[in-house]
Amino acid sequence: MRMTLTVLVLSIAVVGFAIAFSQQKTDNHGLSTEPSSTMRICTATSDCGLKKIDIATVAPRHEDVGSIDGMIKAWYDIVTVPKGSRPDWARDHSLYTPETRFLSVGQDKNGKLRGTIFDHVMYASGAGTGIEEKGFYESEIHRVTQRFGQTVHVMSTYESRRTKDGPVFARGVNSIELFNDGSRWWITYAQWDEERPGNPIPKELLP
Repeated sequence: MRMTLTVLVLSIAVVGFAIAFSQQKTDNHGLSTEPSSTMRICTATSDCGLKKIDIATVAPRHEDVGSIDGMIKAWYDIVTVPKGSRPDWARDHSLYTPETRFLSVGQDKNGKLRGTIFDHVMYASGAGTGIEEKGFYESEIHRVTQRFGQTVHVMSTYESRRTKDGPVFARGVNSIELFNDGSRWWITYAQWDEERPGNPIPKELLP
């Protein structure tokens, strides 16, 4: 997802770190592409080099949280914005529990695979600038849904563009876990991986 996104305190040490960080190449989450461990943590309580943004608390929209279709539609609609606009992160925040985590699979500059775990605030902090500067259009092209009781797992295949009718620059699959508490749906966890050489999307996840 969404995925393809993300952005990119008060002592001399902090200033020095910020300067060093600004000289490094960054991925689409605003994080350094320098080699690191196979798992990185970027939450509001960790120091991952991203500047935390403030997100307002708003009431959830019934059309978003009242159905699985509504949740997945909102998932894509919120981050789909033209150049110069920013996602409605407050609306986005209303889809998740306070402890929801996102895991994005990516590669460092040497091609080594690694995962990055975000909470929603830091995901939005990383994705916002890139989306606003370049525009971002992501659409679902296929979905596989499995449900047992109040628990749902959605495998949602997507295509990413910079403009509504522009060329596809990325495809991948969002793996989304949802829970219904009897009154609404929540996204409790999500992770995604992109198609790349050696990692094609399997036919069962394509239209």
